[in-house]
Amino acid sequence: MPERSDRRRATMAAGVLIGATLVAYLPAMNGGFVWDDDFHVTANPSLRDAHGLLDIWTDLRATPQYYPLTHTTFWLQYRLWGEWTLPYHLLNVLLHACSAVVLWRILLALRVPGAWLGAALFALHPVHVESVAWITERKNVLSGLFYLGAAAVYLRWASVPRDAVGSRSPHAASRSPGERALPWIAMALFACALLSKTVTASLPLALGLVLGWKRLYSRIVDTTVLGAMLLAGAVMGKLTSLLEQYQIGAVGEPWSFTIVERALIAGRAWWFYLGKLVWPAKLAFVYPRWEVDVTAPAQIAFPLAAVVVLLATFRLRERLGAGPWVALMLFTVSAAPALGFFDVYPQRYSFVADHFQYLASIGPLALLAASAAWLRGRVAGAGRALSTAIVVAVPVALGGLTLFQAAAYRDSESLWRHSLARNPHGPMASFNLAVVLQGKGGSEEPAALYRRALEDEPELVDAHVNLANLLASQGRLDSAIEHYREALSIHPALATAHYNLALALEGRGERDAALRHYRHALAIRPDFAEAHNNLAIMLYETGRYPEAWASVLRSRELGFEPHADFVRALRLKIEGSGKEP
Repeated sequence: MPERSDRRRATMAAGVLIGATLVAYLPAMNGGFVWDDDFHVTANPSLRDAHGLLDIWTDLRATPQYYPLTHTTFWLQYRLWGEWTLPYHLLNVLLHACSAVVLWRILLALRVPGAWLGAALFALHPVHVESVAWITERKNVLSGLFYLGAAAVYLRWASVPRDAVGSRSPHAASRSPGERALPWIAMALFACALLSKTVTASLPLALGLVLGWKRLYSRIVDTTVLGAMLLAGAVMGKLTSLLEQYQIGAVGEPWSFTIVERALIAGRAWWFYLGKLVWPAKLAFVYPRWEVDVTAPAQIAFPLAAVVVLLATFRLRERLGAGPWVALMLFTVSAAPALGFFDVYPQRYSFVADHFQYLASIGPLALLAASAAWLRGRVAGAGRALSTAIVVAVPVALGGLTLFQAAAYRDSESLWRHSLARNPHGPMASFNLAVVLQGKGGSEEPAALYRRALEDEPELVDAHVNLANLLASQGRLDSAIEHYREALSIHPALATAHYNLALALEGRGERDAALRHYRHALAIRPDFAEAHNNLAIMLYETGRYPEAWASVLRSRELGFEPHADFVRALRLKIEGSGKEP
């Protein structure tokens, strides 16, 4: 009977976690696709047919990042729901809620005080809105569930009784075959986590910390399993790093830092993430990217202070217990891939992002919950009632902040306006909001936003090109030409900029210059059908009929059909000259 009562309470506790998470994320449920959701879902050709599923697993170029399990879920949902966003958002929220339940069970098994509160903080903390409400970050919530599932299974196996020398006790030997298979199930779940997002490669290190803390690490097979996990994580991490650089483009000056500079970035990011967990104010989709200065005492202080805190908690573990040090080390190990030591594309705009600390947040949040439970257990009377009220109020307040933050993900315009309000000098937010508004037919506000982005980042090529296109559409050719030329001075091999500049020059009557830029565009991109067509027209107008006809044929080969009247007129000119077209 008591066992049934315990199960009922556990079911209710899990239900409250899931229900509270669903309520907190209600505003995100009807949200649309934002930012690079097009690369992953709406404009991803691998989701269109059955063969695309094979490509997702076998072709590294089929998806922006090689996370085949994540993209398989996108493939399945796209086949079922197309571009109806509700199922995508609902699955993200449910994955996150289930992760909170699994985390609760892990903390209970490890006898961490305030286990349910720690799980609730994880479920409802607004710093996780970016991971849950943004469809693309299915990577985080899916990999997170597999990560925690692998940890739960492994720790259950590790808690099997052992004898004094670390071998299986008679009780352990009597375990069922299913229980003896637990380490292999953990490895399979870890493989699923890696195939969802490789930031989960930190799991074997995290498990090593927990095993040492709870004195469970005592068998050679522990080393074998964790070593195999570590090797798999290293291989997948290296693959992700290479794709991030050579497929997504995380190379060049924005990522050119010395090891000392990277240490400064890591130290400041470490404190930034902890600060947002303790005080989640002014959360933004894109944070300002600070300047790195190895001579600035304040910047040097960040990594030094982080090291001091880690050393202090280690030295004080006899008085405080090892829990605080383990929690901070779990945070450090899990956050390490996003602290600046590895090049990832978002660091072009900011060194930090909320979704970078999805898993890393578990350690500090569990520590906060355990501290609250410890303090509550040491007060009585009115103090205990007050502490209970605070313990209840904090998750409720965090849920309210999540409710508010999730509303920003209603659509792209809402997200970029929210980000720009939090980070007024963020060129990424200004540029992307301008793109959204320009797509809706706006002109004045997009132009102002492109200029604002260029004030913050003068070498933002796409902003120059888009602003030039906008100005050209308004007939302001002089200003448009200035921005096209500025874009080409930064990126000379941009075929579309050469093409659009040629159009603008042609509109201003500068035919020779226009002809030059059409040829430049085609030298860079020989399959540019529209450029072949426009070049043909210019060649026709200058009496170079055979060359014009060659360009007409080339544009037709590329699937572009020139205007019939133009083709007829060109044919007549060539026939009149006595030459066969």
